[in-house]
Amino acid sequence: ECQAGKAETANAILGQERFPAGKRIAQSVRADAEICGKHVVVVNTPGWWWHFTRKDFPEHDQVELVCSVDLCPPGPHAFLLVVPVDMCFIDVHKAALEENLHPFGETFWRHTVVLFSSCGPHDGDKFEKHLRRWPYLRWLLKKCGNRHHVLDIRSGDSAQAAILLDKIADVVEFNNGRYYEGAENVAVGLEAWRQKIRKRVGRRRTVVEGRRMAHRALLQGGVIGRILPLFQLYGRPQ
Repeated sequence: ECQAGKAETANAILGQERFPAGKRIAQSVRADAEICGKHVVVVNTPGWWWHFTRKDFPEHDQVELVCSVDLCPPGPHAFLLVVPVDMCFIDVHKAALEENLHPFGETFWRHTVVLFSSCGPHDGDKFEKHLRRWPYLRWLLKKCGNRHHVLDIRSGDSAQAAILLDKIADVVEFNNGRYYEGAENVAVGLEAWRQKIRKRVGRRRTVVEGRRMAHRALLQGGVIGRILPLFQLYGRPQ
């Protein structure tokens, strides 16, 4: 069975197995490679089930998704939004996508290419029919300036990666060579989240330490101190 997820797609682009396939990751992972004579950095991020809104998406994974921009400083030139080529893209998927990518801001879409992953050669006519059938998929392409690419992850043809790099180069040119400008805003939001977590951890430590002190007091002269005299009062069993 062919799985056309993010890791498998990233490995196909890199031309080597750099990310574990078929496994959901909880932390963003970076891989560097030379592709068509160019140094390329690919970051595999935690994903979500397509129907997962932010309330369903674990908070840690949300943060790791945002943290991914820190793995290619000063910021990524392009984002690849991986979508299975035959996916039925409905309103629930659109809502989840908007919610989970909201922290990146509107500039995110200026740097994004929709990468349709396929387990075999794709039929252009069939693909166009698929787009006509799903309006929210057309909405997604419009958000990304109609930038998209279909990648057969099983072909092993390096020419596919070359074409994709050309499309990414077009994205860089479209943005006048600038990397994703929202990286600094994301970093600010990330720091705010970290401070919130520090406060939460601090409160938990206070509670845990209070329980330890209470337990220590019981051991030193509380419960045990009350039980032993009762044992002595009744004497040792005969």
